[in-house]
Amino acid sequence: MQCQSDNEHFTVASSAEQLRQAARAGDEPLAKSIISRYKQENSALNKLLPAVMSATDKQSGNSALHLCCANGHAEIVQLLLNENASIDQVNTWGSTALHYASLTGQEQVVQLLLKHGAKAVVENKYGKTALDEAHNGRHSDVAKLLIQHVETSAATAPNLDQQDA
Repeated sequence: MQCQSDNEHFTVASSAEQLRQAARAGDEPLAKSIISRYKQENSALNKLLPAVMSATDKQSGNSALHLCCANGHAEIVQLLLNENASIDQVNTWGSTALHYASLTGQEQVVQLLLKHGAKAVVENKYGKTALDEAHNGRHSDVAKLLIQHVETSAATAPNLDQQDA
């Protein structure tokens, strides 16, 4: 898809690739620039921002959120989450951004994702949760954080058995 704005031509695919590169490299100014390009008032591009943010690499299925989470770029994670990036989007292997942040020991990023509602119990195609990935990566602080989150979530969840009685 191609759009014209201020005599510039953009394609969703090229913008998505640029955003993934910025996310991987931690280039916050570039990420902000790409997003702001799509957020102009009364612009046809405005409706395309979700497509740019959720677009994935063809081989890995990784989105910009996967890449900045894996590399610990918390500022870009926050930027994407503020723009409603799909927090539980899965890649080719069924892994979410939380899986990647946990595997690579990105504690601050894990906290951000959990705060924004990431599901900690999603299993990828190999049956691994984010907690399993934290253990695999030997990241005990991240594992503790995930355990605490799951326990707190379970304690505050409504008891459906009692509601049925």
